[in-house]
Amino acid sequence: MTQNKQRFEIKFLIPAALESIVLHELLVFTRPDPQAGANGAYRVRSLYFDNANLDAWREKCAGLLNRSKFRIRCYPEASTPVRFLEQKKRFSNRISKPKVALTEEQYRCLLRGHFVSFPEQVEVWDAFWSHNARSRMNPLLNIEYLRRPLVGKVDRGLRVTFDRQITVQKAQALESSSACHPVLRPGHSLLEIKFNHTCPSWVNRLVQKYSLTDQAFSKYCLGLETLGRRGVYFVATP
Repeated sequence: MTQNKQRFEIKFLIPAALESIVLHELLVFTRPDPQAGANGAYRVRSLYFDNANLDAWREKCAGLLNRSKFRIRCYPEASTPVRFLEQKKRFSNRISKPKVALTEEQYRCLLRGHFVSFPEQVEVWDAFWSHNARSRMNPLLNIEYLRRPLVGKVDRGLRVTFDRQITVQKAQALESSSACHPVLRPGHSLLEIKFNHTCPSWVNRLVQKYSLTDQAFSKYCLGLETLGRRGVYFVATP
């Protein structure tokens, strides 16, 4: 199944000490996502693709308003693990993330760059191979983190997440065993607020109350730069 919803997205880097305070206020308007389970959080792991020129990284750094990148995402602690191919697309200030669940064969074909037909026409699958034909992509790195998700009590299109323990590892598959490195500076977490139309007024009040600053935060780009500072560089496979 493929999904493609367009929404707005704002991000804030906040001190971990502030997280519980902001969370307490958010729970007036939101509730824990039922998919998060009993502890209210789950782990996310994403394998990002880019080409030898690192175009996805360069386009983000240049601030291009229309850009996209591809990743394979999984939830390592899920009782029934499923991998998804996802394309994160930005059109000016709107974000969409079409995705589709993968079979084992489809997953392995993506890693090797060997095309295989999908049983039916799927936007994100076709987009990946079309992009790959123009710009040979390879899997480069995994980003993993612990996510605490909230959903709106009234506004079903509202989603709020706190991401902590964000790490990066050089990888050519989700199952990589290479060393992991922290991406955020110690004592910080990432707050993301996603909505379909108008940002709720209470979000603006919360931002002003705690002097939060909207940031153009990219886990992929910061992960790539983190590895670069540690002397880990990327060479495209043939």
